[in-house]
Amino acid sequence: LTKKNPIRAGSHDNAISPFGVYKAKDGFIVIAAGNENIWRVLADFLSQHISFDKTMFESNMLRLKNNNALTEIIEKVLAQYTVSELEKIFSEINIPASKVNEMSDVAADENNFTSKSLVHFHHSKLGECIVPGRCITFSEFDIKDMKEAPAIGEDNDKYGL
Repeated sequence: LTKKNPIRAGSHDNAISPFGVYKAKDGFIVIAAGNENIWRVLADFLSQHISFDKTMFESNMLRLKNNNALTEIIEKVLAQYTVSELEKIFSEINIPASKVNEMSDVAADENNFTSKSLVHFHHSKLGECIVPGRCITFSEFDIKDMKEAPAIGEDNDKYGL
C-alpha cells in the first residue's frame, strides 16, 4: 500500500506487539498477543514475576516503540519456565502460544504423515527419506506416483542436451 518495503521484523510482527518468538528455559515459544485483552492478561502474568513500568506498554503503538525493552522483560520471565510449562500456563489463561518445533519434532509428528504433508520416500542413493508431500491434491495424481529427481546431467540425452 505504501510502495515501501516494510521494516524487517525478524521473528516478531512489525504491526503488533508482543507477537513473535521468545526464548524460554529450554527452547523457543511463539506468543501472539493480538489484542488489548490478551496483552492485559500477559502483562498481569509478567507482573507476577517482575516489576516494570506498564505505562511504557499501555498501547500497541507504545509496545512497538518499546519492543526491545518488552522483549527483555518477557524473556526474563520466560527463562524461569520450560516451553511445555509455558504452553500449559498460557493455554489456561487464554494466551495464544505454541512451541517452536525443531525439524526432528516435525518429523516425529504422525499428523504430518497422516495429512500427507510429509511422506516417506525411497531414494535409490539416499535410501529412506522424509520429503514434503502434496499440500494440494489432484484427482489424477497420487503420492505413490512420486519419482526422484534425476541426477545432474542424467536426462541430457532425453532432452537433446
